[in-house]
Amino acid sequence: MILYHGSNMPVHTPEVRPSTRAMDFGAGFYCATNRTQAIEFAHKVVARSVKFGRAPGVAMVTVYEFDEAAAQGVLHTLRYEKPDSRWLNQVTEFRLCGDMSEGYDLIIGPVANDNVFPVLQAYWDDALDIETALSRLKIRRLYDQYCFKSATALSFLRCVDAFEAESGKGA
Repeated sequence: MILYHGSNMPVHTPEVRPSTRAMDFGAGFYCATNRTQAIEFAHKVVARSVKFGRAPGVAMVTVYEFDEAAAQGVLHTLRYEKPDSRWLNQVTEFRLCGDMSEGYDLIIGPVANDNVFPVLQAYWDDALDIETALSRLKIRRLYDQYCFKSATALSFLRCVDAFEAESGKGA
């Protein structure tokens, strides 16, 4: 399986690092199966760097092969097939309370991108019931994400390419 990681630099050797941002599945190394999603995220990383006065780098996408078959049975994996009530409750907790993923090597599921954060906040504040929150999320384009949470999980990734997000061509 091919996975993509968008950043402001190529990431040939991924690591799990603590995060200062609220992430859907807590701290981890995030990848996606959708190339366009990774390109868009790479541009967001560069824009955030500029906004906060850090060296922006260049919008880059690193490409990995993930040996999903070999990882089965080895990794403790949590998978959300779709944005359902279980996923909504978990992402809301991760985003608003911090990392609640102790014991998982890999979490796979839909992305609650920055455009859906207001829905999560309204749900958390009991301003929306679960059915309304899910219906509002389902009208959004929700890509998938793979959150690698351990060195063991990362051992199943192999970097195969990196390219500048502007050009989309391999390097």
